[in-house]
Amino acid sequence: MTDPSPAPTSRPSPVLMLFLVIPLLGILAALVMIVQNERQRTTADVLDLPAEIERQAAALMNYTAPAFQVKDIDGKSVSLDEYKGRIVFLNFWTTDCPPCQREMPTFAQFASEQDEQGPAVLTVNMGDTPQMIQEFFTRIGVKGVRVAMDTDLAVGNRYSIIARPVTYVIDAQGVIRAMKAGEITIEDMDGYVAQITTTPRVN
Repeated sequence: MTDPSPAPTSRPSPVLMLFLVIPLLGILAALVMIVQNERQRTTADVLDLPAEIERQAAALMNYTAPAFQVKDIDGKSVSLDEYKGRIVFLNFWTTDCPPCQREMPTFAQFASEQDEQGPAVLTVNMGDTPQMIQEFFTRIGVKGVRVAMDTDLAVGNRYSIIARPVTYVIDAQGVIRAMKAGEITIEDMDGYVAQITTTPRVN
């Protein structure tokens, strides 16, 4: 006579399940760390990438700054040609970058202290919307900083921007004379101006 009861099903051993789950959790944790590190790399201080930053600086130093023409945050055309005859601090930034956030009041202060023929500040925002930028400026109480909109990152690519913030210092003849990787200070900016106005261009 056939036994009608179902055949017993074998269940995996709890110990075996533990050995299977632990490696999977380890892999998941590693993936999370990789994603977080990449995110921090794109928004943190670029001094975390010293070798690459030095390479990009050397490639552009003492050459004419790459030309560009884009819209500013108000929809008006902006280009480097407007600043011929003036020293220009050309800054690349995003609203989610902590050192970018800290240095923006510095640019506002520096710009407010210059006359129409003095050093100028032109910031290039890489990928944020005008609304995001306006809300950011309102939140930190910054006014008077001109923002060029690099919506497709084409300008950043011309300047080999791999992290933010980066500030190029361009002399009155349109030649890149210095680059600051990371947060810039008023003392830095005054120093660059003094250096450029007293030191002949190196050909």
